[in-house]
Amino acid sequence: LGAGPGAPTALVYGHFDVQPVDPVELWEHPPFAAAVAVRDGEEVMVARGASDDKGAGVLPALQGVEAVLQETGSLPINIKFMVEGMEEIGSP
Repeated sequence: LGAGPGAPTALVYGHFDVQPVDPVELWEHPPFAAAVAVRDGEEVMVARGASDDKGAGVLPALQGVEAVLQETGSLPINIKFMVEGMEEIGSP
């Protein structure tokens, strides 16, 4: 999506993978179940990958681009979207 070759480019990045399970004995809680843990004196829900990106920033960015296009008909910059599923293992 873009404004042309002379305009700056922004990259919107998101990933949807989680940490590998192995070695399973190093997990504080079972990797395939949610648990209640105490962190900094407060009870919190923890689960493998629950608070990581998971592409959550991509949809609002797409909606923002859509809103700008609806309002103005064009973008002032070029925008590239990258969403991947192998970030936690090094993005081969």
